[in-house]
Amino acid sequence: MGNNDFKGDEKLENFSDDQIEKINLKRIASVCVCILFFQIINLFNPQFYVQRILWGGMFLLSLSAVIFLILILVIKRNSSFKNISFIYKLFWSILVIGVFPFLYRDASMSLIPLNCVVLAGVLICAPILKKNDLRFIYLVSIIVNVCACLYAKDIPFYYYLQVVIINITAYLLANNLHGKYMELFDKQRQAYKAYMNSILEQESLKAKLNEEKSANSAKSEFLSRMSHDLRTPLNGIIGSSYLALNDDIPREEVNDYLNKINQSGKYLLSLINDVLDMSKIESDKMELHPEPYTLSEFLDTVNSIIKEQCSEKDIDFDIVCKEVDIKCVMLDRLRFNQIFLNLLSNSVKFTPKGGKIDLIIEHLSKDDDKIKKRFIVRDTGIGMSKEFLAHAFEPFTQEKAGDTSEGTGLGLSIVYKIVELMNGRIYIESEPGKGTSVTVELEVDIVKDMEDKEEKTEFDLNKLKGKRILIFEDNELNLMIAKTLLEQKGIYAECAENGKIGVDMYLNKEPYHYDAVLMDIQMPVMNGLEACKKIRESNKEDCKSIPVIAMTANAFAEDIKCSIDAGMDEHLAKPIEPDILYKTIYKQIFK
Repeated sequence: MGNNDFKGDEKLENFSDDQIEKINLKRIASVCVCILFFQIINLFNPQFYVQRILWGGMFLLSLSAVIFLILILVIKRNSSFKNISFIYKLFWSILVIGVFPFLYRDASMSLIPLNCVVLAGVLICAPILKKNDLRFIYLVSIIVNVCACLYAKDIPFYYYLQVVIINITAYLLANNLHGKYMELFDKQRQAYKAYMNSILEQESLKAKLNEEKSANSAKSEFLSRMSHDLRTPLNGIIGSSYLALNDDIPREEVNDYLNKINQSGKYLLSLINDVLDMSKIESDKMELHPEPYTLSEFLDTVNSIIKEQCSEKDIDFDIVCKEVDIKCVMLDRLRFNQIFLNLLSNSVKFTPKGGKIDLIIEHLSKDDDKIKKRFIVRDTGIGMSKEFLAHAFEPFTQEKAGDTSEGTGLGLSIVYKIVELMNGRIYIESEPGKGTSVTVELEVDIVKDMEDKEEKTEFDLNKLKGKRILIFEDNELNLMIAKTLLEQKGIYAECAENGKIGVDMYLNKEPYHYDAVLMDIQMPVMNGLEACKKIRESNKEDCKSIPVIAMTANAFAEDIKCSIDAGMDEHLAKPIEPDILYKTIYKQIFK
């Protein structure tokens, strides 16, 4: 059977049944037409009028033929017609019953059961029925034949035996023939299934190919933007460094260049952090670490960073707090700040000079343990198109492929995932040329014992003066920076260029000679993880208590886990912020 015989809109599981149904309906229609023609011919047969019972049979068959022809037309027009199997059984049963007068005539005249043979032949060839339906029809045929013999009276036993054997033989032949039909239709079904599967497979491959092309295109654009965005701060660092090294410029200009180097370095770090965060999100390794956080701390952080950015572009920035009745909640302050600093930085980036940005905080609901707040970041910037809004939270996407604005295209995607981790809700409303409004709704735990929770750790960094720290670091520049930062606070720093030298230095000193250890991870001879294990497994009195702080460029979640598993107390990712370094050392020494 060729491909033209298949119709793609037919359901695969009903394919064979549909074909059988069509054949059965056609054959019923053919038999009905033949019956009508046969009865019309009998009207001109003088011998046909001899027995009235033949007229009864003719009337029943003719009426049935007309009714079933009408029924077939109804079924064809109504594709959802049910109980089609019952219609088949009813038709063939009525046909058998309608032949009763002719069977009776043969029996009463002791003729050869010719009509029985004709009926059996029709039942063999005409219908294609399921096995149970076929058995039912032949059972009806046997009963009707036997009844015709009984009605004729005084029929010899062999005649009964003949009609029964004819029907049984016909059933076996029909069953065999129908088995061939079903086998053919099963092959047809399999061929159709293979054909449809090949089409579906091709469509699936095309869809995957298009998805991969789209993903690769987005990643290519991302890499292109990353290349641009990495070069921009690097250009600032290299250019400002070159200018600062000039001997003929005043100190004020040198400070200005150094400040630009610092800003470019921080921006470069933010780009790298975005990529790291996205990596954590895609591998489901981003975790939240809730801690008490006050609204005033949050607002101070936002003001200190965003206010300055807005001032540089002459943008009006306002914070509006409505119904603030809870001052302290449990939040991951790093990720919470990341949400709104990211959204507000986007607003600053895409709002022209003289525009306006608002951070609106609204109260939604409150119970004994939780409070729900709505945060709205609204700006009068360039806005987003409806087409882009549908993909705004997808990674590596920006409004324009050739956009000259800075950014990786990861910011909104990271924000969305953090809000999702916090079981919150985020949505965007925007119109090109009129601005954007980003709404974040979060439900957080309330901190009840405010007085205890608001007590902050006081960092008296003067207490670090005179402390002694052992630094494990193989990179000379990194070692110089770490040593200088410590010495600026009056800390004595001793240095080891690899893990083995550092462990030997620690073991050869008296217990508590060192107050803490700063440990790089990737070093020659012995890495930081092995070195830390050696320290923890030694027999020195302070081997378990001495603080070991990882200070490494390995910044992924699995790297932090490896550091903690090796026995380290803290993990600081390079580049190191001096304030964070001092506070971490202070916390570990005076814990």
